[in-house]
Amino acid sequence: MKRIFIIDDEAIMRSGLCKAIEKKPDLYTVCGEASDGEMALAQLLELRPDIIISDICMPFMDGIDLSTHIKKILPFVHIVIISGYDQFEYAQRCISIGVDCYLLKPLDSARLLEVLSEVSRRIDEEKHKFQDLKQMKEQIDFESDMLRESFLNHLLIGDLPLNSILELAQKYEIDIIARKYIVLYLKLADTVNEELLQIRFLIANTLCNRNDIIWFLSGTNQFIAIVKGSSEEEVLENAYGTSQTLQHELYKKLNKKYAVQIGTIVGRLGSLSQSYNDAYHNTTQQNTAASYSEEVQHAMQYINDHYMDSSLTLFRVASEVGFSPSHFSTIFSREVGKTLIDYLTGFRIERAKELLENNSSILDVAEKAGYSDAKYFGYVFKRTVGLSPREFRNKYAGSQQQ
Repeated sequence: MKRIFIIDDEAIMRSGLCKAIEKKPDLYTVCGEASDGEMALAQLLELRPDIIISDICMPFMDGIDLSTHIKKILPFVHIVIISGYDQFEYAQRCISIGVDCYLLKPLDSARLLEVLSEVSRRIDEEKHKFQDLKQMKEQIDFESDMLRESFLNHLLIGDLPLNSILELAQKYEIDIIARKYIVLYLKLADTVNEELLQIRFLIANTLCNRNDIIWFLSGTNQFIAIVKGSSEEEVLENAYGTSQTLQHELYKKLNKKYAVQIGTIVGRLGSLSQSYNDAYHNTTQQNTAASYSEEVQHAMQYINDHYMDSSLTLFRVASEVGFSPSHFSTIFSREVGKTLIDYLTGFRIERAKELLENNSSILDVAEKAGYSDAKYFGYVFKRTVGLSPREFRNKYAGSQQQ
């Protein structure tokens, strides 16, 4: 049904137009009317009718001035002008503005309905064309996304020469140049189509406005991201921060625990395959404590001895075992199957659970578990365990202590 707005300074003319339009209630409805262009303008912006029927000669703002303004701000609205003057100049001006039809008074209802039928046909054609263009754009966007994903897959496999990488990155508008890179990998097991759409939306929402991350979903069950930056410290910090954020968001929204694996830091586009392979193989790496290297065992013991220190960091642990943070983070993740930060967090939470089971106060537990901020401790604890520290203590220690 087409919505029509009537503008005429004569009330009897407006009434006559309404009665004519009401003869086709299944096709048209009058959504509003006004006595001049100025009074109509605000209503038109609010109502956004399909068709405007306007007199040409009105006080304050005439039909031609109104049509000029409306075509600028509501270009898809169709306009029929009614005039008592059979002058070529008026008709010519209306055509130049984009008015659909210039009708002369007196006007009978049959002629009006004939014109409205023609204008309605144009509106329907425009809607079909717009829908076709929209579908075409969606198809082009889909194909572009597929080609972009294919390019990034080949980039990580390592079978593209540098010139091709640079040309394709420019083609798909990917800002690929940086000093350092690191790859994140996440295996999405047992993911159905609806859940995959949720994950895509969640990841897109989480990583929006992140110019330092190039990400895509490969196939139906793999999330891959390239984190880029100007230094090893920058990409490593951003990689850990991103993995923590994604793991938390996926658990919070989908109630599933996923481990984001982190590859090796590299300094060349051609070496991205190395970082990708390291991240990928971390997902299938299964180790027991006896198979850990001496350096990793040393790091675990150091964490055991110093986890209560809230200033304990990756850099400090790496320094203790004699490696650079980036190199040791790769070693630790490969052997243990989780990042050092994840391991430290898990270790602290397990100690916190033991203390809470012994009915310790939450402030005391936070401090003894290595958290200087009790609120942050509560956030990490609930994210990891699924219960707040107080809920956990009440459940397992049977205490109502505050």
